[in-house]
Amino acid sequence: MPNLKTCPLCGSLLLDDYLDIVEELEDGSFYVDVFEAWVCENFCGYYERKL
Repeated sequence: MPNLKTCPLCGSLLLDDYLDIVEELEDGSFYVDVFEAWVCENFCGYYERKL
């Protein structure tokens, strides 16, 4: 059985996925960051960026 990671907040499984963060900057432009991450399957908000 593979070593499964669990969410430290709610105990659900963490899924190997991608996450994106979009921020509007003061000058009206946008900053977009897309990266690989472990994401909670229960959508509690927890994620862990993969290195």
